[in-house]
Amino acid sequence: MAQRLNDLADTLEAEDPDRSHLRQWRRDWHRLSAECERIRHTIDAEIENGRMNPRRTSSGSDEALPRAREAIAVAERSMDHLRSMTRTLDYALDSGELGNLPAAFRPRFSAVLRAVATATVEIGRASDTDPNLLDAKIDEATGELDRVQQEERTTLEASPAVHALQGTLLTDAGRLIADLQSGWQSVASA
Repeated sequence: MAQRLNDLADTLEAEDPDRSHLRQWRRDWHRLSAECERIRHTIDAEIENGRMNPRRTSSGSDEALPRAREAIAVAERSMDHLRSMTRTLDYALDSGELGNLPAAFRPRFSAVLRAVATATVEIGRASDTDPNLLDAKIDEATGELDRVQQEERTTLEASPAVHALQGTLLTDAGRLIADLQSGWQSVASA
């Protein structure tokens, strides 16, 4: 997911975003959702196997599967927002509205995506996540989003369609960050 977020940020910043690349991501999000489902079933089977055949585990490994199940749930919720964001960008590219975004919006919004990507890397670690580091990464993403939202509110010369596009992207990013925050708490308590 982190790689896809960084790729999406690169595409958004490009002078001439690649339409086929965006459409490929839309297909990839569906494939990745199916992969999450497969992984969740595997994790559940291993948890059940552990209940039926208890065995000695190495330090902390008995908590790894419940944490992994929570991390997959976070990934699935996040992909819903990323699918929506990618669909919005695809439509905006088709309609020409993407080119009408204020020049500063695209790199600032890309910074939000990159900050979220670094947080997802921390959540997805096989080892225990450092809670202070992850909180700092999520706070950084939230701060980036707040700066973009503040700037968007003060940009009055944009058309209503551009404001709607910005608002949709910012809403999806806000929901993504909120899900990461609540999901991280679920992963940490698993």
